[in-house]
Amino acid sequence: MSKITNLTMQNGIPPKMFHDIEALGAAIDDAIQVALDQGVPMEAIMGAIELAKLSLARSFFDELDDQG
Repeated sequence: MSKITNLTMQNGIPPKMFHDIEALGAAIDDAIQVALDQGVPMEAIMGAIELAKLSLARSFFDELDDQG
């Protein structure tokens, strides 16, 4: 990979999008820490994350259906 590409891409992701992904990850980490600090059991947090993943996947496939 060229030096210029290294400066503008992170693992094939444009810099702005990479920054947004990092910010989303940080927000999720913060939310998990708040839940832990409030005494929410890790199992409940993991369950909520799984439900969110399913909801995201459903939205993704709904968008594909709408396009096709």
